[in-house]
Amino acid sequence: MKKEIEWKYNVIKSSLRDIKTSIIFGNYDMKIDPFTDRGGGLFRRKKGKMIQSLIDLGAVLTGSTALGLYKVNGMSLSRRVSNDFDFVLTKDHFIKFCGIWNLHNVKSGSDNVVTININTGKYRGTDSYGYDMGHWFGCNFDVIGTDDEIHWTQNDDIKVMNLDSIIGYKYNLMSDFLHSTRFEKDNKHLDDLWTIVTRLSTNGI
Repeated sequence: MKKEIEWKYNVIKSSLRDIKTSIIFGNYDMKIDPFTDRGGGLFRRKKGKMIQSLIDLGAVLTGSTALGLYKVNGMSLSRRVSNDFDFVLTKDHFIKFCGIWNLHNVKSGSDNVVTININTGKYRGTDSYGYDMGHWFGCNFDVIGTDDEIHWTQNDDIKVMNLDSIIGYKYNLMSDFLHSTRFEKDNKHLDDLWTIVTRLSTNGI
């Protein structure tokens, strides 16, 4: 692990306990912006339908998209534009969701969690060398099924994971991949947490 990454990790680790305590005890003026990225248009209909089916099943929005909705003392805690959606729901409803969309590629994770990754775009196939060409108008969904209690706040018609839970979720993911080669290339969770810590510090919070 590079020294600068290790240093940032240690700063985050030492700061998050106070931040989460302040959130729990209501020391911040916290608001949640409306969730408006619902799809639409000729090439985005499947995205919108998938979001609606997740809402109907009581799924909870989490990850960077949920983080971007939060404002603390009028300040956004995320500068990063998320290119995917993370939803958490009970395992029973996860099974129903897979049935609605005829999904089979389920993966089993740690701590009795199941996940599935979906791209709602049109698959482009492979090139002449056999390499994956990705999707047109793609949108990635990571849908997580769990038996653990999910803490959320109702925001209009959608449930959004509580901020302290999002922070804990991202911290655990960051810690899991901290010493892997993948972390060197994809450390978005460290970046998100670093932004939270530095923005609150800069504004004297």
